[in-house]
Amino acid sequence: MSAGLTEKLSKPIIAKPSFWPALATLFFGSFVGMYHVVSLNVSLPGFIGIFHTDLGKVQWIITGFSLACGVIAPASGYAGDRFGVSYFAWRALRLPRCSAPSLGIFTRLSPSAFCRVYSAD
Repeated sequence: MSAGLTEKLSKPIIAKPSFWPALATLFFGSFVGMYHVVSLNVSLPGFIGIFHTDLGKVQWIITGFSLACGVIAPASGYAGDRFGVSYFAWRALRLPRCSAPSLGIFTRLSPSAFCRVYSAD
């Protein structure tokens, strides 16, 4: 009886990883991603008034913004693997700081849309 018990105790116990942290991360990441795009939808009437243009031209901001967010995810994963996450993250934080002031400088739609898409992530 004790030989069977020592056999069971000598085997390493491997805990199964929980999927709840990964699921929570996926949920909150999806929520923030959708909130990011929806917050731009709310500002469309303001863009139309500021740039004196129609809805068709202003919708290109959302299209470019969504495409930039879709391209950034795999590109940032590759860059994180290639250069290291810490190295890449600190340099990626500079990008929005450099392009955000240019959003207030331009009075035409095209340069402002480009800067908005550029500062997407």
